[in-house]
Amino acid sequence: MVVSGDGRYYNDVATQICIQIAFSNGVRQVYVGQHCLLSTPAVSAMIRNLNELNDPDYCFGGIVLSASHNPGGPTEDFGIKFNGKNGGPSLESVTEEIFNQTKKITQYTMLDGWTKVDTDTIGEYHMPAIAGGLDQQHIVSVVDNADNWTELMKKNFSASTKSALYSQEKISACASMVCMVLLDLMQSKSSTNCLVLDRMN
Repeated sequence: MVVSGDGRYYNDVATQICIQIAFSNGVRQVYVGQHCLLSTPAVSAMIRNLNELNDPDYCFGGIVLSASHNPGGPTEDFGIKFNGKNGGPSLESVTEEIFNQTKKITQYTMLDGWTKVDTDTIGEYHMPAIAGGLDQQHIVSVVDNADNWTELMKKNFSASTKSALYSQEKISACASMVCMVLLDLMQSKSSTNCLVLDRMN
């Protein structure tokens, strides 16, 4: 499972809680962006990439901590979304069932001897077993929050695509110097998007 957000209120705290609850319910491995940060499309790309590299059912989905139609937090700057194994937003029938299940929760478990995951440092972290639970290894993989997204963008904007862009009459005169890209910096997680553009050069 993938868990990350775009840096809104409670993002880092909620990520740590999601990791614990996921492991307590049978999830074996959780992928988290460095500093708990992944843009929404980056979460989608990571889910699809994990399933392409491993098995179609390897990653069943991801939790995206971002803006929501049902926001929370002191200034409504926090929301939780779930993307399915195809990387896209869940069907309404799925989210409706998730909501129905939340109304039945009477208790939840946490990891025995839990310590906060160092999400600032890229690497794999082996977590303690759950008290009274299955004796299985739990792994948190903290990954670069732009690498996977960068590779996808490189595929989408291949050499031939960029060549076609540069050949456009309106920009051909300046193509040899610079290609200017306009960014909507009101979009969440814009810093990662800027990093991706920098790595594509």
